[in-house]
Amino acid sequence: MVRKSPDRLTVAAGIVSQLARYLSSRKLDVRPLLLAQGLDPEVLGMPDARVAYEAYLAVEEEAAALSGDPFFGLHMGEWVEPGHYSIIGYLMMNSATLGEAFGIAGRYFKLLGNAITSRALPGLKAMRIVYEAPRESTVVSRHCFENLSSSCVTMMRTLTGQDLHPLEVGFRHSAGPALSEYRRVFSCPVRFGARQNYLLLPWCLAKVPVLQSNPSLLAHFERYALERSEEESPTSRQVADFVVSRLGKRPPTLAAAASSMGLSARSLQNRLREEMTGFREIVEATRLDLARRHLAGEAPVEEVALLLGYSETSAFSKAFKRLDGRSPSEFRRGSSAPG
Repeated sequence: MVRKSPDRLTVAAGIVSQLARYLSSRKLDVRPLLLAQGLDPEVLGMPDARVAYEAYLAVEEEAAALSGDPFFGLHMGEWVEPGHYSIIGYLMMNSATLGEAFGIAGRYFKLLGNAITSRALPGLKAMRIVYEAPRESTVVSRHCFENLSSSCVTMMRTLTGQDLHPLEVGFRHSAGPALSEYRRVFSCPVRFGARQNYLLLPWCLAKVPVLQSNPSLLAHFERYALERSEEESPTSRQVADFVVSRLGKRPPTLAAAASSMGLSARSLQNRLREEMTGFREIVEATRLDLARRHLAGEAPVEEVALLLGYSETSAFSKAFKRLDGRSPSEFRRGSSAPG
């Protein structure tokens, strides 16, 4: 068992627990597989711990072979529970909408490990969530990518109680032995040999309410997640502080942020990439966090827009809805609702 370090790939122990749960459903025990890789089975009860990715990958491959399941990752994703994602899962459970839940998950995705990165690419009609290995030399099992996509769909359904599905799913690897099994899990077209591993989610899903939303618990868990993120991502924290200092004055730029930290723009980009994030993502996340705090008060929306550096209220409202899933007025009504 190891903690995350910048030069070693790791995965959250909660993912190992998810694997164990699926094996258990097939009357198989993961503990001998863990011991064979030098991992203490007690890690199954420590979702915030990290294990070396190489060890996890070996356990996953052995588990797939032991189960005889050619769709191991795909089926493992159907057994995911919010608790397997630890703090990220609790944040998602207490979000108001699916859009907010996945926005938060994307912001803190690095807390699940650094073997695979996740990024959201907004489009006109849909959001493309892309999963990729952070280094060209990293070998990632197809079970990992199939598990991530399957887990994402399972989480959507668990959080909302609705039979939701993506518009399309894509994998870089070739198909398994039965295309019908992918269609059963995802309920949408699945492409293989694609340029990216991705899910295409329609924007309408962002507005779907989460069943157990609790704003108070959300705020509590987000403070904890932010502390964890700060511990593991000092550079991104410095960038966020820089963004806050510039909002309402002049637009924050990568070059200006790098200069304030005594770095070149390229060096800053490289450091942020190592922390599984980027300058634009930090600017958006910081603006969203501050927007929510201001909107929870009594400041007019026009004033909040100016405070965050938007020249037009309409531009602020559009950006806020894209990131949060609700308009500023809808967010404010939700924040002021009793209970």
